[in-house]
Amino acid sequence: MTDKNQQQFVQLVVEPEFEIDTAQPQRIRRIDDGFEPTIGQSPQGYTITTLNGHTHNIHRLVVLQFIPGDDTEHKIKVDHVSSIKTDNSLTNLRWVAP
Repeated sequence: MTDKNQQQFVQLVVEPEFEIDTAQPQRIRRIDDGFEPTIGQSPQGYTITTLNGHTHNIHRLVVLQFIPGDDTEHKIKVDHVSSIKTDNSLTNLRWVAP
């Protein structure tokens, strides 16, 4: 459980009307009114949410926000190091080539 005093939100690069918590688990909320969209699971087992009518994989939002790509031309996929699709912690995600 995260102490509310340790929470820090930053504006999402993908959907600028929303912000994401820097702590695990990453909460997402709309900046204007604090609305937190529903978090669900895709048929493939990934954690997803819908922002402005677009469905996003949470792991992809996390890496785009917090893990700079070192080879953005070739490393365009996100890998869950542990193979646990619902573990979106920074230590479990990395950019990989397809």
